[in-house]
Amino acid sequence: MSVGDLPDNPDEICLICMNAMGEDNSVAGDVAALLRECQSIEERAAYCHDLRELLCPFSDIEDICKTNARGRFYSVAKRAVDLLGGLIGSVVVAVLLPLVAVAIKLQSPGPVFFTQKRIGLHGKPFSMVKFRTMHEKTSDEARWANEEEERIFTFGSFMRRFHIDEFPQFFSVLVGHMSLVGPRPEQVPIVERLRMKIPHYDARHCVPPGITGWAQVRHGYAGCELSSWVKTASDLYYVARRSLWLDMSILFRTLLAVLVEEGRQDTEDGRTRESSVALEGHSGDTGAQAPGQEL
Repeated sequence: MSVGDLPDNPDEICLICMNAMGEDNSVAGDVAALLRECQSIEERAAYCHDLRELLCPFSDIEDICKTNARGRFYSVAKRAVDLLGGLIGSVVVAVLLPLVAVAIKLQSPGPVFFTQKRIGLHGKPFSMVKFRTMHEKTSDEARWANEEEERIFTFGSFMRRFHIDEFPQFFSVLVGHMSLVGPRPEQVPIVERLRMKIPHYDARHCVPPGITGWAQVRHGYAGCELSSWVKTASDLYYVARRSLWLDMSILFRTLLAVLVEEGRQDTEDGRTRESSVALEGHSGDTGAQAPGQEL
């Protein structure tokens, strides 16, 4: 089994996830101890939902896409927020485009934009566009991150740090392929792989994918199958509990991270790596994987 791969045994997955949360500094020690005292996956899943705001993929999830029906107000209000945010963001992209294009071209020959097929609403693929941050490659193989970190050029690293490379996605929000808030869209081959290993994985596709999301503000990028498990639990929680209030909370936390916490990038990176290694370190190997595609 490769580093960070999900084992086939549900109890082993639950144990790895529980231990990882116990090593996460953001989890209170009494919560971690409480999880260890549970005798079954079902018991732990209930505590994870109530205390960690996760919806375990092993839970008995019945029609979470329809649970607590949002009604027309939520749909209209969410789309109005998306249109407003998409319009503002698109104007920002139009203003920045000449400067960004020159900077990219000076450091790395090739196109300004990076386009990749991702899975969107109802499992349908769409083309997601970003500013290119890596030197071009000859292979289109879907890979986790850090496998190709050496391909990131200097200005690309700067754009990633401040999420400038994500700005072209505001156009996708305007046309309705994405929302400001929702589960992050994943590459087609990785989705095909994860849906075979994570129960109810496809439920995250019953809402539009987002530029940011509940899993994103809590866990950052997934770096392997095991960290994708925890992110999926957050995505399922969002799908089941989504509301305009939760959306606004996620947007606020995202802006706070970009405007304030990026000034402490080294600290934040260390916390993210620690959480990722906590997951990967239980796979029986000492290596580390993280997402390596343009993300």
